[in-house]
Amino acid sequence: MTIYDETRAQVKSLSNLIERRNGEIVKWRGAGVGKRLLHTVKVAVADIHLPKDAKMEPHIHPSTEVVAVYEGKLEMLIDGEAVTVNEKEAIIVPANIPHEVISASGGVQAVCLTMPADEGYP
Repeated sequence: MTIYDETRAQVKSLSNLIERRNGEIVKWRGAGVGKRLLHTVKVAVADIHLPKDAKMEPHIHPSTEVVAVYEGKLEMLIDGEAVTVNEKEAIIVPANIPHEVISASGGVQAVCLTMPADEGYP
């Protein structure tokens, strides 16, 4: 894993992670439901792909997590409370709060940020 220098602004290419067909993104390269895109000491950014009816079991993070859904819809259970995150919406999950995620549509694509960076995700 590369940890980027936070003392200066940097643009990083993600093109090596993306497979395109006719100009459309058809696949992100990488195994699992998430692919870490950038990682610094203070923030980790991951692209999350959940197929239809996928479920992430209850878990916690030691850092704040922000999930922005750009395609599909997520159903989340956050500390026992049901929450829906629709396409073009985002949610902030505080550190150390148990939560689980279910893909409530034909599949979900989202960007996830953890601040400070959570070494175990994804």
